[in-house]
Amino acid sequence: MKQWLGVAGYLAMFLPVVVLVAGHTIGFEWAPVVLFFGVYPLIRLLTGEVKDKQPLWTEAASRTLAAMPVVYAACFLGVYAWVLHEFAAADGRSTADNVGFTVSIVVTVALGSCVSHALVHCRGAIQRRLGSLMMALYGYPFFRAEHMAHHAMPRHVDAAHCPRVHESMWWFAIRRLWKVPMEAMDWSRGVQARAGHTNVIDSLGFWCGVSVASLAAMTWAGGWYGAISFVVFAVLLPMLNSFVAYIQHWGLGVDNGQPGGIRKQVGWEDRCRMQALTTLNLSLHQHHHERPNDAYFRLEPSDRGPVLPAGYSVMVLIALVPPLWRRLMMPRLEGWKTKPLVQKGAGKGLYCVAGAAGKTEAA
Repeated sequence: MKQWLGVAGYLAMFLPVVVLVAGHTIGFEWAPVVLFFGVYPLIRLLTGEVKDKQPLWTEAASRTLAAMPVVYAACFLGVYAWVLHEFAAADGRSTADNVGFTVSIVVTVALGSCVSHALVHCRGAIQRRLGSLMMALYGYPFFRAEHMAHHAMPRHVDAAHCPRVHESMWWFAIRRLWKVPMEAMDWSRGVQARAGHTNVIDSLGFWCGVSVASLAAMTWAGGWYGAISFVVFAVLLPMLNSFVAYIQHWGLGVDNGQPGGIRKQVGWEDRCRMQALTTLNLSLHQHHHERPNDAYFRLEPSDRGPVLPAGYSVMVLIALVPPLWRRLMMPRLEGWKTKPLVQKGAGKGLYCVAGAAGKTEAA
């Protein structure tokens, strides 16, 4: 019974989609935004952090957990059809409601990218293609190729796989807008060359074609509103992904004098239980980089990487103000470099105050 309660916890991945549809139905267009920035941090006060070890999942539980992202992808495609339907009805809504609806779709799809991430790391071709399809429909055809290139060189600052230590989140995200497509194309060409043949459905060109077709579908359904929304998706989704990459890898690049080359796997992690369930343990980022082929439900906290003082919702807001980010995070980075095993997360608090030596105090 306890195992199945643990499995049920991962149903949290569906919550943003449910909130998007429900909020739109009752006229509260900003519901997913409130969920991410308001509700999730407060849930941490109740749920705390994940345990140090994952359960020894039974075979039935493992199969169920492995199937859940595929079920999510099927629901995601259904929601895409619903979005097209709602775009067609945009003329009957106010401009403010339409803006709120578009922004909420961005937040929902950004959270859905965590499920896409789990799928593109699967060994099965169907799962990988589903993960790519989910993002390509919203103007992000580079998602898988970009991510695989990132895993090959996670500390490479010049290729924008990792932010420079004195770089703001804003500039890192802007730099990646033009770096990412080039890196994705290089990775895709390399894969095709090593395979010795061209697999059209796995090529970057195919997924770019899917994005173009989706642009046409949104324009057909919603006119200028649909076309503008697609452009918003195509710009903001990669930027939000870059925001998270900034939080996960800031200060850990080769420019910061740490041992190891560009292939050394290291990342900031946060152990908030609700966040782990929602992101399919993407926030346990050190383990993920060390063993990227491990299923999401087998990822565990690591003592080999630095620990964030708060969850992604709080950290994104802090990083929006670069001087505040550096003031709060530089002591924590230096503390990890000197005493890495001392650091703790926020526990059941919103933020963990850290000194230069890595001492912590929940707030």
